[in-house]
This record gives sequence, C-alpha cells and structure tokens, in this order.
Amino acid sequence: MSTKASSIATLDKTAAVFQHDFCPWANRWVYWLKNPVVVLTVATGTAAFVGMFVNPFLLLIAVVLASITVMGLVWPWLTMQGIECEVVFERKRIRQDKPVAAKLRISNRWPWPLWGLALKRGFEHDEFAPPAAALGKVSAWSKSEFDWEFTPKHRGVFPVDSPMIESAFPFGFWTARKPIECGQLIVWPTSFPLKHIPDAAAADFCDDSLSDHRAGDFGDLLGTRLFREGDSLRRVHWAQTARHGRLIFCERQAGAVASIRVIAQLTKAEFPDDEVGLETAIQVVASLCEFLPREHAQVECLLHGQLIQVNGQGSGFRQLMDALAAVPRDGFESPARQCRGTQTVEGMMTLIICGGHHQAEHLPRNSAAKIITVSGETADISADQRAWVQLTPDDLPRLADIWRRACHA
Repeated sequence: MSTKASSIATLDKTAAVFQHDFCPWANRWVYWLKNPVVVLTVATGTAAFVGMFVNPFLLLIAVVLASITVMGLVWPWLTMQGIECEVVFERKRIRQDKPVAAKLRISNRWPWPLWGLALKRGFEHDEFAPPAAALGKVSAWSKSEFDWEFTPKHRGVFPVDSPMIESAFPFGFWTARKPIECGQLIVWPTSFPLKHIPDAAAADFCDDSLSDHRAGDFGDLLGTRLFREGDSLRRVHWAQTARHGRLIFCERQAGAVASIRVIAQLTKAEFPDDEVGLETAIQVVASLCEFLPREHAQVECLLHGQLIQVNGQGSGFRQLMDALAAVPRDGFESPARQCRGTQTVEGMMTLIICGGHHQAEHLPRNSAAKIITVSGETADISADQRAWVQLTPDDLPRLADIWRRACHA
C-alpha cells in the first residue's frame, strides 16, 4: 500500500515539473503560438516554400492547408450572415431557482443546413458558463423553434447582457458571434414563509387579527385586573369579585392591524465585498413584505429612497419584487436621499435590514426601530447591542422559527 502511495506521489511531482511555468516573462510572445490559425498559417507557408524550391508535391499540401484555414475562418462568418434569431420567455416573471419555458426562434436563409450553433451570454453572470442552448442542426431555408427550460440560479433582470448566437463550425479555431433579440425576464428573489407579526402599535382595528400582548375588547381572555372607572360591567369577573371583595375586570385580546415599515439598507457600504450577505438580506426583505400582509399587517417598504406600499399580491407587491430583482449584485452605490412622505408615523413599527457593517449615521433616528443585521459569513457577525435579530445564509431555512421567537421575545 505504501509503495502505491509513493508511486502516486512521484507521478504528481513529475506532472508538476512538466506543468510548471519556468519562463512566465515569455508568455506574451509564446501564447499566440497556441492559436490553431497561427499553426496552420506557419505550416502553409513552410509547405509552399519547400514546394517551390524542393518538391512541388508539397504545394498541394500547402493548398489543402490554406483551404482548411480559409474555410475555418469564412464558414462561421457566413453562418452568421444568413440567420436571424429571437428568444421569447413563456412568462415575464419567475422565482429564483424555478424553471421557465423559453423558445429560440431561428430563421435560416441559406440553401444549406447549419450546424454547431450555440446561445451564449446573457443568461449567466459567469462569462465562461456553458451555453444556455445548443443546436445540432438547422435545416436549409427554414424557420424553426427550439424549446428549452431555463432555470435562473440568481435573481435579477434577464438577460444580464446582450445574448449572442455563435458558431465555430467546422473546425472550432475561430468563433463568429451575432447579437440577437431577447425578451425580458424578471427573476424574483426567494422568500421564506413567516406566520407571526411583532407586537406593534395598532394603526387600525380589525376583529380578524388579534394580539396576545395587547388588551382590548375582543378574542380570548388574557387575565384580570382591578376595575377602573369607565369599564363595562358586562366584563366584570363576579367570582373573583366575590373572593377579593372588590370589582375585578376581565382583560381580553385587542383586535389590531399592525403597521410596519421595512427599511432595506442595500448599499455597498453595508455589504462591502459580501455578495452572499446582500442576497440574503434581499431574501429577508422579500419574505417580510410577502408574508406579513397575509397576517393582516399594513406593510410598506423603503428601498433606495422609494417608498412602496405592499398591498398583498397586488401591484405594490409586484413593484417591490421587481425593484428587489433589479438591485445591483454588489449593492447600491450610496444611500438615496429621503423622499417626501417617508417620515415614520406614530404607532408604526420600523424594521431595518442592513449589513454587519452598518453605519449609525445612515440609520433612521428612531429608538423604536428594530434592526436585523445580515452577514454572508458567521464569523462576520459582531455582538451588536442594537441588533434585534442577526442572520446568516445558513439561517434562512429556519427563518420562520427565528422570526417567531423574535416576535414573542
């Protein structure tokens, strides 16, 4: 066993020697030799020179090599001149990591079929990502549709760059590209269900939403207290009154609709070099604004100076999710100026979602505001005394439980 391990180690060392770059300073003069076109051009010139002065048969080889070079350069260019392409998505909006049907419509005006077409760029942030769609053959003088399933791995507005149809057929040493028309697809961030609301001051009253931490005239019995002038005699607890010799009053739940403002601090200063933390914060904002209205809360979101009223699954919610999808991948450049009508009203709860590097001067001066800090790495979370909740990407699957405990802490 040890002999086999030593043999493998020896092979690894030998491979490392052969793969080591001993002359990095010479790369700029050597790398161009790796291009097949350069090799074919040199071979063609050598064959032609030898054919003229030594053996005329080598002239035939020079002609063949020249033909291969010209065909490899001209054929991809001709392919691009004879096609028109368009990409259409079945839906305008989709969730992150959810598939959507897409169609590639391609028209071939040439009297011969085309091979080796690929759809690149615009569908991944990585320029070296594999093609979104690859076509083996397109018939001559035809209009074709190719269906494929696109699953966006990131939220955003697609295409992220101008899509290209490209071909390197037949030899692959030169690739011709052509921009194509593409419909817009808005990919919303992932959200996680939440089923509780914090005990905020009531902005309105409603029998359908009851708070266990606020006394009122509706719902279940919370406890008892001494009778106060003005209380209704209908809610006097007569058994306790007889026991204590004085009027005891019954406290019940209060029906209320909580008014909540979510402030999303999604700037580069909040998330420096922390793209994962920024994406986590966006998902937290999306979760709050999607599921708190289902708990009969009036929710509004302040995002980069824009105040958006979230009305369930209506136009306000779509506007917010579209805005979250369009947030730059590294965050906004700087905090936006506060617009009119963004002052916090009395009785409104404020939730501030920010990064682990939040700066006090950029936060609203509201002592009642609850701060939710988000960081891409567990080690980046500091012991912030102002933070109400501290989250990392690993906490998202159990966000509902963390949120429930925070609401009733």
